[in-house]
Amino acid sequence: MRTTRRTNSRLGSILIGTAFGMLFLVGLLALVIDVSWLYYQKTRIDSAVSAAWRAGMDEIIMTANSGKAVSIDPIARRVRNVFAENGFDSSPANLIVQLKYNNRGLLVYGKSLPPLFFANFATKGRMAHTVDALRDGTGGEGMIPLCLVPGDIKFGAKEMGIDPKTGKMTYKTGYWYDDFSGEDFDADRGYVASDEYILKLGPQKTNVATAPVIPYNSTYSEYVTGGGNSNEGSLDLGGQGAQNWLENMLYGYAGSLDVGDYVNTAQGEVTSKTIEGREYRASLGDIVTVPIIKVVGEETLLYNTGGSKTLVIVGFARVVISSIEEADYDTDLGQYTNTQIRGRFVDYLVRPTTDTLKLN
Repeated sequence: MRTTRRTNSRLGSILIGTAFGMLFLVGLLALVIDVSWLYYQKTRIDSAVSAAWRAGMDEIIMTANSGKAVSIDPIARRVRNVFAENGFDSSPANLIVQLKYNNRGLLVYGKSLPPLFFANFATKGRMAHTVDALRDGTGGEGMIPLCLVPGDIKFGAKEMGIDPKTGKMTYKTGYWYDDFSGEDFDADRGYVASDEYILKLGPQKTNVATAPVIPYNSTYSEYVTGGGNSNEGSLDLGGQGAQNWLENMLYGYAGSLDVGDYVNTAQGEVTSKTIEGREYRASLGDIVTVPIIKVVGEETLLYNTGGSKTLVIVGFARVVISSIEEADYDTDLGQYTNTQIRGRFVDYLVRPTTDTLKLN
C-alpha cells in the first residue's frame, strides 16, 4: 500500500510572510539606527558651530577693545581651528565665516556629510544626508535682565551755589549722572575696566556723613531719582513678572537681542528675588552680558522716568556682578542697599557709537 505525503500550502505562505516580516523589522532597525546617528551628528555640529562662533566673537571683542581694526582673516582662522578641534572638516566648502553688523557680529555656517550604516549598505552608497548648523548675531544671547545707562553715576554732595542769605555754599546729596556722548565713547572715555557701576539703582540712602563733594561746575549735573520710582534698571525679557525676572537672572535670557532692539522696563523692587539673583551671580563670579540702553522718545535718565518704559539697546557690556558684602559703602557709589545691584565692568561686547546713541 502506497502512502502519499500531502504538502501544506499554508506552511509556504507562513515562511514567505515571516521572511518579509524579518526584512521589514531589519529595515526598521536600520532606519532607527541611521536616524539616531544623524540626530547625534546634528547635535555635534550644532555644538561645534556654536563653539566656533563664540571663539570668533571673543576674537572680535578683544580686537575691537584693543583699538585695532577688526578684519576677517584672524577671525576666520580662529573659527576654523575651533571647528576642526570638534572633529569636522573646516575647509571653505564646509564652513562659511562672515563678519556682519559693521564688524560687530559674526555669521558661522557649518555642514557635514556623515556616513550612514544600513541605509548606505542597502542603497550601495547612493543615500546620504547633510547635517548643518548656523549661528548668527552679536552675542546677545544669555542676557541677564539688568542694564547700563550710557554714562557714569556717582554718589556725592553736589555744590548748588551760594545761599544769598547766609553767604555759604549749599549742597544736594544723592546720586548724580554724567552722560557719555557718542564722541566720548569713540574717544575711549566710556566705562573703565574693573570699575564698579550701578546696574539696578534701588532706593537711595542719602544720610551718609562722608559723601564726597561734587564741584558746582562738574559734568555730573543730572540728579538721579531713587526710591519710590518704578524704574530701577530691571528689564522684562521674554515675559513679565518677578519669577520670570529671577529665572532670567539665574540662567540668562534664552532669546537673542541686538543693537536697535527694544525692551521694556520691569517695575518694582522685588527685594527677595533681587537678593537671590544678585548673590547667586556674585557667587559664580562669571562674566555676564547686559545691554546698554536709552529711554525711547525722552532725553532723560531711565531712573528719572515713571511708569513702564520702552528702551532701545545701543550697545552691550560684559560685567561681573558684585556681592553686597563686597562694599557696604563705596566712596563713589555711596551706601549699598538690599535692592541695588552693581557690577564691575570687564569690556564691551558691542561698543556704543555716535550712530547707535542716536537710535530712538
